[in-house]
Amino acid sequence: MTLLPKAIYRFNAIPLKLPLAFFTELEQKISQFVWKYKRPRIAKAILRTKNRAGGIRLPDFRLYYKATVIKTVWYWIESPEINPHTYGHLIFDKGGRNWCWENWTGTCKSMRLDHSLTPYTKITKETINKTKRQPSEWEKIFANEATDKGLISKIYKQLMQLNNKETDNPIQKWAEDLNRHFSKEDIQTANKHMKECSTSLIIREMQIKTTMRYHLTPVRMAIIKKSRNNKCWRFCGEKGTLLHCWWECELVQPLWRTVWRFLKKLQIELPYDPAIPLLGIYPEKTIIQKESCTKIFIAALFTVARRWKQPKCPSSDEWIKKMWHIYTMEYYSAIKRNEIELFVMRWIDLESVIQSEVSQKEKDKYHMLTHIYGI
Repeated sequence: MTLLPKAIYRFNAIPLKLPLAFFTELEQKISQFVWKYKRPRIAKAILRTKNRAGGIRLPDFRLYYKATVIKTVWYWIESPEINPHTYGHLIFDKGGRNWCWENWTGTCKSMRLDHSLTPYTKITKETINKTKRQPSEWEKIFANEATDKGLISKIYKQLMQLNNKETDNPIQKWAEDLNRHFSKEDIQTANKHMKECSTSLIIREMQIKTTMRYHLTPVRMAIIKKSRNNKCWRFCGEKGTLLHCWWECELVQPLWRTVWRFLKKLQIELPYDPAIPLLGIYPEKTIIQKESCTKIFIAALFTVARRWKQPKCPSSDEWIKKMWHIYTMEYYSAIKRNEIELFVMRWIDLESVIQSEVSQKEKDKYHMLTHIYGI
């Protein structure tokens, strides 16, 4: 993000106290840009996480501003020639309500550290070695850093940990909906499946949205609009929870039964469990071609999502066409990565079974591996 280094430069170069309203307005502008002026569907705390955790590393400019102010402490510690009578007011003006001092004291108190620094106090390696405890990460920053390269980022990471608010884990919410308990291994499996389900970002996006509970539901919209109508949009009469919209609705079940019938043709036996297609969590000691199953399930997710608000049953023809769309995306991705042989191994069994599901008119259209490789 090119905006971040520009903002840090201005925080460094212009020693002015910025009001909270400035950062509030800045976050609103960024949110409007990310969500295209629509209501946000994912919490900011999740968006600020790493890409592999479902976020986009969205920066917190208020914390970067705090980190820039606190960096002044490092300059004071590393530069003994600085006259404290000239520069002391930047951070160490305890008498007045100096905003830099308030930032420093507030941060130290949150970390349960002594904040009463004086112009003659230093954090050194010798001071840390004399103590009978391990130095904190905060103390290591100020005691061990020889240059200010990357210092703001290190302070920012510490502030992020300090300001981390517990957010609802979407996979735990899925566990509550399914009325079951997911172990740490299950959660790790779901996160890994979300990141590695496909080499194509467009395909992977559907799994990320499903795992992160991105889609709006009648129950959620009823809360937003303060309405009592939380029934399924497909007019089945049931409460429109996320699990219901994806799995339990009577108009969606025919598609999932078709998917399981398709798996049996591939000689794949799996329990009829929504955690498998929705989250990629398989039963323990399951030995199957999970990569083949993933393509089948993601195609089904696309098909259900396309009819999300329509009182229609997602058709198996749409699902087959979506599988071939995924096939095409994977094919060009394999060419780009020079992994065409691996691609053929993954899809050769699927193609023959898919051929049996489509009409004779469409067989020549979809029979791609045979024509390309003469199989």
